[in-house]
Order: sequence, then C-alpha cells, then structure tokens
Amino acid sequence: MKKLLKIVAILLLIFVVLIGIGVGVFFYNIDSLAKRGIQDGGTYALGVPTTVGSVSLHLFSGQMSLSELDVANPRGFAAPHFIAMKKGEVAVTLDSLNKDIVDIPTLTLSGIDLNLERSLSGSNYGRIIENLSKLKRSSAPSEKEKKFIIRELTIENVTIHADLIGAPGPLGQIVNPVGKVNVPIERITLRDIGKTGSGSGGTGVTMKELSAIVVQAVLAAAADKGYGTLPGEILNDLKSAVTSFDGLKNLPVAVVGRAGEAVTMIGGVVENVGKTAGDVIDKVGKGLVDGIGGLLGGNKDDKKDEKKTPPKKP
Repeated sequence: MKKLLKIVAILLLIFVVLIGIGVGVFFYNIDSLAKRGIQDGGTYALGVPTTVGSVSLHLFSGQMSLSELDVANPRGFAAPHFIAMKKGEVAVTLDSLNKDIVDIPTLTLSGIDLNLERSLSGSNYGRIIENLSKLKRSSAPSEKEKKFIIRELTIENVTIHADLIGAPGPLGQIVNPVGKVNVPIERITLRDIGKTGSGSGGTGVTMKELSAIVVQAVLAAAADKGYGTLPGEILNDLKSAVTSFDGLKNLPVAVVGRAGEAVTMIGGVVENVGKTAGDVIDKVGKGLVDGIGGLLGGNKDDKKDEKKTPPKKP
C-alpha cells in the first residue's frame, strides 16, 4: 500500500511539473505572439520597421504591459526615430481572448516622442502618411487576424519635435528663420475604437488599423496644438493630411496641450481643424511677406498711410 501511495505521489508530482512547464511555455508563447503582432502590424501600416522592447501579459489579472516601442524614421531623415513610446498598459477582458474580437476596456500609451522633419526634398511624416494611405487601399484582413475594440485609448506625455530644414546660406535664414521647435501635449483621448452599432457587436479594428489610428491621432493633435509654434509649412502639411484621415472620422479625439488648458475636440469634427490651421497659415504667410517687404525697402503699412494723407494744396 505504501509503495502504491509513493507511486501515486510521484505521478502527481510529475503531473504538476508538466502543468507548470506547459503554463510557462504558454505564457512565453503568448507574450512573444503579442510582441510579434504589434511589430508586424506597425511595420505593415507605417511602412518602416517597428520594434518593441518587451511585452508581458498577466493573464489572471487581465493586464498587459509593453515597453520601448520604436517606429523607425524613413530613409534620408536624421532623427533616430519617427515616433517612440516608453511604455504601454492594456486591460483585457479575459473571456474575449479566445474570440475573434478582443475587448480592451483601457489602453494607455505613455512617453511619446515624435519627430517631424521637412526639407526641400520632402518630409518624413509625408512618407508615413503615404504608407497609411496604401493601408486604406489594401485588401480586406485575413479571417484569422484578431480584431480589437478599445473602449478608451489614452496617449499621454507627448513631445513633438519639428525640424524645418530650409535653403542653405543667408537667404535660407531670411526665408526660413525657424529651425527646431517643440510642442508638448499632455493627453489625447479616443473612445470606442472599432465599436459600431450597439453593445459589443462592433466590427473591431486590426492591429494594423490600430497602429494607424494612434499615429493619425498624434499628428492631428500636433496640427491642433501647433498653431503659432510649428513652422507654417509643416502646419499646412498636417492640416491637409488630417482632413484625409479616415481612421479618425466619426471618432472624436479630445486633446489637452498643457496642464490646465481647455480640452479641444478633433477627429469627428476634423474639418474645423483644417479651417483653423488654414487661418494660421495665412497669418504666417502674411507676416513673411511683410518682413521681406521691409527688408527690400519700405513697409506696406507706411505706403497705405501715404495714400491716405492728401497732398497739400499750393
């Protein structure tokens, strides 16, 4: 009897060890699969290499964390990356993991660093936007591809670096005196991404589409909060691009530039962003023309004043 109990105990121990190994392999594989999905989705959508430092899924708590996401800069541009993120936190509804559409109550991306570069030969954000437009024209996703509904997406602690590289020499400095500028954004919030109709019966978005929406939201926020700071050429480019972002249509985006600043809404009312940006561009252009006019001899306002003053009678 003792021998039988000993054999049973050994078998139970082996069974427990095998379960432990199986769980460990499962967790390792699910982490690596999630990491590969994020990297592949970002690379496909943006057209440049996308890497993630680490992904960790805590299955029993329904939480996932990721760190050090890096989207490479297109070739020919100097910044070390186009966009980078320090960390991300995801809450997952566990019973949706084995379904075609995964429910994500909250997704928070923190420490975003975006580089906007524009030169005489083009811009890095122009290349990215062009790649995003190709995604829109691509074929329907595979039936095996997971989709997601994100109830609340928060992008926080964003820093946008803009670098306008003008013509070389003294003339370039006169026409384009602005070089590098920074635009801080405290928070960008989007809700019900991929959710259509009522309840949880939405169509969902793929990882490629989610990657595109995140980049589009940050670029739209840059256009909204960059008035008076971003160089006119870059602001004008972003204004034109934002109006074409299908991923943000009917998806209002709340943006806070700095702590204590009023929230502005873009995305669902994207046309207003374009109109306001256009007004700013007009002012920038007018200031440039007036400045050059003064350098070349005379001020426009002075000439108007001369016309208003009637000549003295003899």
